[in-house]
Amino acid sequence: MLRIGVDIGGTRSRVALIDDRRGIVARRARATPCADAADSFAETYGALLAGLAEEIVALRGSCSRASQSHSASIGVGFAGIVDSREGVVVRSVNLPYCDGRRLAADLAQLCGAEVRLCTDIQAATWAEFTACARPAVFGHLRLGTGAGYAEIRDGRFAVLARAPGRHLDALRLGDAWERTCACGLRGCLEAYVSRAALKARTPDNRLDGKVIEAALTEAVGSLRRRLGGNALLVIGGGLIEEYPAIKEHLRALC
Repeated sequence: MLRIGVDIGGTRSRVALIDDRRGIVARRARATPCADAADSFAETYGALLAGLAEEIVALRGSCSRASQSHSASIGVGFAGIVDSREGVVVRSVNLPYCDGRRLAADLAQLCGAEVRLCTDIQAATWAEFTACARPAVFGHLRLGTGAGYAEIRDGRFAVLARAPGRHLDALRLGDAWERTCACGLRGCLEAYVSRAALKARTPDNRLDGKVIEAALTEAVGSLRRRLGGNALLVIGGGLIEEYPAIKEHLRALC
């Protein structure tokens, strides 16, 4: 049976056709629409849904007619805080026009298929966890437009405390850290290691190696202390692709 996976990121959205072995048969991508003002939120949200539906239709059309009848389910990973049970976006710092939207039901109506919604970091973390030796304690940090983190302990997602509409406690370095995050708290990793935050710390708004390395040293150190010595921490995301020297710095840290 073929399934469709959707990754809605702050910068780009990707749609993939997945086979029974969780291999990617085909994939498509497009820029995630952005909104400059609240009065354009409804229009931008509609553009997001229409664009995703268009890519899903194109992927379905690329497979055989026999396979098309077995590619109904759609899984969506979203960059933000979601209520997976209700299929609702609770809050997104990067895509505020999705706040409060019943994204799963709205996309299902357009595509005529069941849609399940989770956070992008949960989807990525489970994929990484099931692809490795499945350690008792597993952490996954994603660095991109924003910063995401999820944790698995004894085969289950750890419940990470969070103030309503705010970043996870596990994503916070502590109140003593001076930078205020877009979510309103101080000391969030989002305010230190996201692409936007790193660029904002340089005069010409670009990625700077020394700034990145200093931020990662603090972030990785904080997560390593949280996880303990026998855990596995996996770090990925678009920022690493954009600045490959991060890999060498991480090797030095470890």
